[in-house]
Amino acid sequence: MPPGPAIRRRLGRLELPLVRGYRALYVSLPALAERVAARTGDHAAVLEIGCGDGQLTRALAARFPAATITGIDVLDAPGRLYDGPRERVSFHTAAAGAFGAAHARSFDLVLVCDVLHHAPRAEHRGLLEGAREALAPGGWLVVKDWRPSRTPIHAMAWASDRWLSGQRPAFQTAGYLRELVEGALGEGSVRAQEHVPPWRSNVLLFARPQAVAAAPAARHDARP
Repeated sequence: MPPGPAIRRRLGRLELPLVRGYRALYVSLPALAERVAARTGDHAAVLEIGCGDGQLTRALAARFPAATITGIDVLDAPGRLYDGPRERVSFHTAAAGAFGAAHARSFDLVLVCDVLHHAPRAEHRGLLEGAREALAPGGWLVVKDWRPSRTPIHAMAWASDRWLSGQRPAFQTAGYLRELVEGALGEGSVRAQEHVPPWRSNVLLFARPQAVAAAPAARHDARP
């Protein structure tokens, strides 16, 4: 077992404020939720794939007060530290592919945030295809991850992730992330790329599948 979970279990009431402080070193979750809302608008049904302990879910619940929000993760006890409203938020242990197939076209916003660098590269396409299955027509897919750079903050991010998870995080370039999303949703589906404070390493992609063109009307011979 990696040392991170064992240490966190011993923190008791200090765990939640320390987790929030640690996350804030690398990404502002309220700013992330705000940028998603500014780019994609309001939503009725939101799915967060790889919700972890529920900290981004909390920011989403605050920013989208009319939405039902579902968080899924392959790890046990997803949403364990979530302390936001409960009446419209639920958590489930599930993989993206199976969940997407069971809830096809059910969500107008699907997020995959800081998940891909924990997953083997061979699983990336399948994960995003599960996200696409869950996406309702006209919905948005938002992918956020940390891109590598030759900076002290990246070295800190890699080392802390490695120590806390016990895995070797595999951070990918922004170009790779764009190609991955367009491979799953179709060419031209990435509509915008931004970053999330406080670091430009936080790459944020907004994707929407291209509308399927209507079939041309049948031509009828006008001759009598």
